Amino acid sequence: MGHCRFVYNKLLEKAKENYERENKKWNYYEYKKLLPTLKKEYPFLKEANSQSLQEAVKWLDRAFKNFFKGLAKFPRFKSKRKINSVSISQHFQIEENKVKIPKLKTPIKFKKHREIEGRIKGISIIKLPSGKFYLNVLVDKKIEHLPETDRIVAIDVGLI
Repeated sequence: MGHCRFVYNKLLEKAKENYERENKKWNYYEYKKLLPTLKKEYPFLKEANSQSLQEAVKWLDRAFKNFFKGLAKFPRFKSKRKINSVSISQHFQIEENKVKIPKLKTPIKFKKHREIEGRIKGISIIKLPSGKFYLNVLVDKKIEHLPETDRIVAIDVGLI
């Protein structure tokens, strides 16, 4: 989690510098290419899963897109005192009540609140300020369609 936060903050710092000095706007692909350079400059980043570091760049990209659309404020630096998370999109295994993550020697136990239905696409682990951890599992599941009928069906979604 700390590695992802570090990458997010470093790239945000660089993006702010580039904008203030050269009026250069955010470009996801340009900043994603900086990951190997960051790994050489900061060798401890090699301990992290590379897909997780790429996800941190995606989070920053999403934050900038929301800012430019007017949906959010300018991206802020992430603090270790608030909610921390890491996303893992490949090379993990979920078996019963354990998740095996690359670069971790021992599997992590978790409480399964419901069965996982569908094809697992990725996981994210969230740490709250209280110290509790949560495992979110992203699945791709087929949705069963409602049976066809001659009756009128209306749904009020509450939009104005």
